[in-house]
Amino acid sequence: MIVETDASEEGYGGIMKQSKNDSEQVVQFTSKHWNPTQKNYSTIKKEILSVVLCISKFQSDLLNQRFVLRIDCKSAKEVLQKDVQNIASKQIFARWQAILSVFDFDFKFKKGEANSLLDFLTREFMQVPP
Repeated sequence: MIVETDASEEGYGGIMKQSKNDSEQVVQFTSKHWNPTQKNYSTIKKEILSVVLCISKFQSDLLNQRFVLRIDCKSAKEVLQKDVQNIASKQIFARWQAILSVFDFDFKFKKGEANSLLDFLTREFMQVPP
């Protein structure tokens, strides 16, 4: 399985794919507007929250198996992989790390311009009022 996530100013999106015969097929996707509090989050916080929300949404298919997580934010990867004791917003990051700790995944970086479907889910689709 492969999970790709992205965040924008308006909301987040995620796609779960299955690799089959050297191609990837979409199994499930999700997107949602940020609530008023989340809209004020920093970009990195939104990127990490999108990972947490998407993996949680797809959890029934992801638990007990290794999968690839593709994100377009190197900073989010670094925060999720480090000890949060030295981070200013450590409580929320520690909570998100705890949620993700039950999943077995490898990070892969994917350039933002290579995420056209995610861009649609997080930007174009979000232009319609909730």
